[in-house]
Amino acid sequence: MHVEFVNELRTLYETGEAPGCKIPHYIVDKFVRAIGSLEEVTTLEDIRVNKGYHFEKVEDIYSMRLNDQWRLELTIDWADKQHPHETFYPQHLSKHYKERWP
Repeated sequence: MHVEFVNELRTLYETGEAPGCKIPHYIVDKFVRAIGSLEEVTTLEDIRVNKGYHFEKVEDIYSMRLNDQWRLELTIDWADKQHPHETFYPQHLSKHYKERWP
């Protein structure tokens, strides 16, 4: 699958740091691993196999659990004839969908 960043999460993913980011480093490490997992899968079912992520749809956004408090929130652009694979767009890291960054 393809992951495309549309905000400061790219900097966080590439460097492990971002201006204004106060997220604990161990959560940043889990975020980086989660993005790697998204890049490696070929179907959504591949993500669901890893029960630790608790991949689910919550209202209009998808969620991957990083730990008991932190979530990676993302949107998905579904595949079609012109784009054979889904594209994941990481939107936020959130603490129970309340405290969001960015």
